[in-house]
Amino acid sequence: MVEPGLLKDERLLWTARPRPGLFFRLWWFAVIPLLSVGCWISGTVVWSSLRSPESPPFVFFSLAPVVFVVVIVAYLVGLDLLARLRAEYHLTDKRVIVVSRIIISLERSLPLTEIGEVALREKPDGSGTVTFRPKESWVYRSRPPAYLDLLWFPRLAFEDIVNARQAYNLVLEARLAQTQQSRPAA
Repeated sequence: MVEPGLLKDERLLWTARPRPGLFFRLWWFAVIPLLSVGCWISGTVVWSSLRSPESPPFVFFSLAPVVFVVVIVAYLVGLDLLARLRAEYHLTDKRVIVVSRIIISLERSLPLTEIGEVALREKPDGSGTVTFRPKESWVYRSRPPAYLDLLWFPRLAFEDIVNARQAYNLVLEARLAQTQQSRPAA
């Protein structure tokens, strides 16, 4: 695991990677049926327009939508597996960092003092996802409520990590320490 570019006087508190394997996305269940219906309709239109009464049926045009859907599903699954293999999650004493390296390296971070909500979705085996929502500001007012967070993209989250509760508690403790440290002494 590569250490992220840390800021001056920043300490790394925790680091992890997502669990290996397939992670089904909620939006897949909407995209795949829509793609299949769209492909089937377009394939039928093309096949009907090219077919003349004396020509034999074109097997290619009737199977093309099926092949297209299989290719799209394989692309979605393969891209997700690659993204999960090359993702890293870090928690420092000042911010949360999500690094993804699919084609290029992308490092996204959120200062602990700017985190408004930390949500934990935990599975019975202790794995889960810790999601971070920034504090309310004019930029984020049009965002959906937290229960629709699965549909909002992109989001900053530690997705499908082992021992998610430990990461969740560490983030809460680090955020509390950072806000107390940044608060002026009275």
